[in-house]
Amino acid sequence: LRVVFMPSKPRCRIDVERMHNTVDLLASIKEIEAVVKPHTRVGRESHLFDNMQLPNVSHVLTSELCEWADAILIIGSSVITEALMQGKPVLYLKYLHANTMLFEECGACWTIQTEAELEQALQSLRKNSTDVPYGYEDVNRFLSEVVYGGQNNRDVLEDYVKFLTNCSVN
Repeated sequence: LRVVFMPSKPRCRIDVERMHNTVDLLASIKEIEAVVKPHTRVGRESHLFDNMQLPNVSHVLTSELCEWADAILIIGSSVITEALMQGKPVLYLKYLHANTMLFEECGACWTIQTEAELEQALQSLRKNSTDVPYGYEDVNRFLSEVVYGGQNNRDVLEDYVKFLTNCSVN
């Protein structure tokens, strides 16, 4: 099972120590190949990702990582949108912060409450990579709201082009 862990910026109320423990856990599970991609704009906190037991794949595009991975682990990142649009299982590591996310409220991901639950979920996905405890309807509702502004048949790119072409330059 190929797994990419994409944590949020630590200043977003992330439990950094527990995040490091999660990285250690991922590195210890022999049946999975895990990598970590720290948040793109981690800035001054980049040192928190030094000397981790997982390969740091900051240099790889997020969309390519989503294509490569069998499962995506997130904390509170918009990367969930790419993963869900690619139909990848998304495990939301709720136990690493105290925030509430829209995808959580929509039930559009596998909400993980503890490290033990994470390990069980990964073992479950290793056996059947499509068996997730959330449904297409929940994912579709989330994507409809976030990507398409509540209109599934909307061509967002076309709307954006129309907006730009109708803007006057002063």
